[in-house]
Amino acid sequence: MKRMLSLVLALALLFILTACTTGSSSTAGNTASEEDISYIGGGKGIFQSQTLDLPGNPSVSYLAFAGDSLILGEAAEGGDRLYRFDMDSQAVYELDAPERLSIVSMDSGPDFQVCILNTEADGSYSIYLVKPDDSLEKLDIPDCRALEDELPSALFMTQGGYLLNTIGHIIALDGEGALIREFDCGSRLLQNYVDVVGSGSDEALALISGERGTDVWVMDEELRIEAKYSFPESYLDFYSGDGNYIYARDTGIIFRLDYRTGERQALVNTGLSQMYGSAFLPVSEDCIYNNSRGLLNKWSPWDGQEMKILTLATYDQSLQLSRLVSAFNDRSPYCKIDILDYSVYDSADAPDQGLTRLNLDILSGKGPDIMELSDFYPNFYSSKGLLQDLRPFLEGEENLGLNESLLRLLEYNGGLYELTPAYDIYTLWGDASVVGSSGDLSLKEFYRLAETYGLPALLGSGMTRSEFLQWYLVFERNLVDYDRASCAFTGEDFVKMLELSASLPESPPDDKENLFGELYAGGCMLALTGMGSDPVGAMAYLDTIFSGDARFVGFPTAEGSGAVIAPALRLGMASDSKNKEQVWDFFSFLLSETVQTDRQLSPSFPAVDAALKARIEELSEHYQDGKMKLYTSYQDVPIEISGRPADGITREKLIDLSHSIDGFVQPDQALLDIVLFEIEAFYSGTAAAAESAERIQSRASIYLSEQYG
Repeated sequence: MKRMLSLVLALALLFILTACTTGSSSTAGNTASEEDISYIGGGKGIFQSQTLDLPGNPSVSYLAFAGDSLILGEAAEGGDRLYRFDMDSQAVYELDAPERLSIVSMDSGPDFQVCILNTEADGSYSIYLVKPDDSLEKLDIPDCRALEDELPSALFMTQGGYLLNTIGHIIALDGEGALIREFDCGSRLLQNYVDVVGSGSDEALALISGERGTDVWVMDEELRIEAKYSFPESYLDFYSGDGNYIYARDTGIIFRLDYRTGERQALVNTGLSQMYGSAFLPVSEDCIYNNSRGLLNKWSPWDGQEMKILTLATYDQSLQLSRLVSAFNDRSPYCKIDILDYSVYDSADAPDQGLTRLNLDILSGKGPDIMELSDFYPNFYSSKGLLQDLRPFLEGEENLGLNESLLRLLEYNGGLYELTPAYDIYTLWGDASVVGSSGDLSLKEFYRLAETYGLPALLGSGMTRSEFLQWYLVFERNLVDYDRASCAFTGEDFVKMLELSASLPESPPDDKENLFGELYAGGCMLALTGMGSDPVGAMAYLDTIFSGDARFVGFPTAEGSGAVIAPALRLGMASDSKNKEQVWDFFSFLLSETVQTDRQLSPSFPAVDAALKARIEELSEHYQDGKMKLYTSYQDVPIEISGRPADGITREKLIDLSHSIDGFVQPDQALLDIVLFEIEAFYSGTAAAAESAERIQSRASIYLSEQYG
């Protein structure tokens, strides 16, 4: 589990510090929610949208201001189309566009003109100017050094000509399209983002933003650099502004930015507002246009009733979390979730600063309402009273039908402190002729198979020593008792597993075989694999490979084991949240039919049994006779496998598998590190496996005593 040890040590230290300073006037530090961000108008930067109905329903891919109207671009086969939209009357009509128009970018220009960067049929580039009278003027872009290796991404029109930007260069063209000069921005080496925008009608700006901050080049009318400014903040996008400011997007917030000083004031929280899309065109700061999913939207500040804003803390925000929060915000008009990603506070000098800051916020009582716990140890938070027991909320839901095995897995000390809407499953599979039909592979039988065939032949060429030991720690839960802060690493079975691991390679071979290909060709006998977004397909293929009847047997342990899960998310409710009912509304949404039956929002195995059954039925339609082929290879020989059709047996196996989960795929990283370090003496021949086990026991006991004793 990533940074487990540093997290636990930080938490332990913070609890000590909090206890020592109780009653003093000092604070635990600034919270992420109190970052020095103030919103224009004093609100939370929430805007509401009005989707504009356009005659003919063109799918809007580009837009730019043209005085009191907008020029809209529609990507279409056979040539892109252009439209003029009157902002007052909302009337729209199509313009005569050049044949085979292929728009790369579109931007506003002086005197109500719009400039279009276009790709010609021969791969060259040109500029089209849309005039106020709807006529178009074409200018060819000359060949230059920057365009030999880089594709242009955007065009900006100034009083003195044009600025064209690529990955690493800005190209200055005069009013006739002739080359003036090229500027090397160095972004190919520094991985910076390069953009060109304007401030008011006079100044053209080139902006280079990256890890080291932002540089601003101010261009004069002859497109020479007349001034440079720098500030430490970096941004993802820039947009033209007015006067001494422009607009800049930093993750989910759009700021009004003074490009000379770097001073900023937030305007829009795009996440809370659900403002997505490629454009941001403010007529004023109370009237904004953009396009998203082909629709033209007009935005204005939220003026509805009071809105609840919940904070959700995460570390390294995942795409799945973004999708779910976005879906909830889209459907919840009076309650929104604001995601705070604490990884942004990490730096090269302080790689764990985000973790420390999160825990300072929690302990100071200024923490989030919701925590995404995937990068943490949830039971540690639960044991300290920082997470709310969700059982009372669950009991208020009727006919929810959550997977009981999942609920048991999530339990801690009689309570339920976390929730996961979906999960992948990992377990060991084999042919009934090898593992039997009982659904279990005993340690005694595993040892016999290992001695007869060898671990590489059992588990495949890709299985390494460290991976094998990691899986053993995950599945064999009798090695560690966190409640008693004790461990049992000197037992006969653990020593035996250490000895077996020595037969595996230290690292996978460069020509590592495809697991399905190895299994099908007889290169290995067992499959330690996961099932994710398409468990029916995986089951159908495994059945085909394993004589028509694959058996999942769990990883061999002293008491047997079933399967472990990798949750899509692990969410907890903060015990000191003032918005518990609203937090549960979000959790309830995650368990609703809307989410559970949606493969984008709830990938893999849904947490609700009825949704899982419906998912399996839906996927089974794709795995019938004549519809399934698996293409793989073994020893560079292509293999085409016709999968066994999915049927009632397939569905029954998957349901049984989902009810056999009994652990998490994440190991205790601190313990894994101890095992992998101490076992090296055995691998090098300087110690027996039992001696390495003794050292592992000693160090692990100290770790558990310090952290959980």
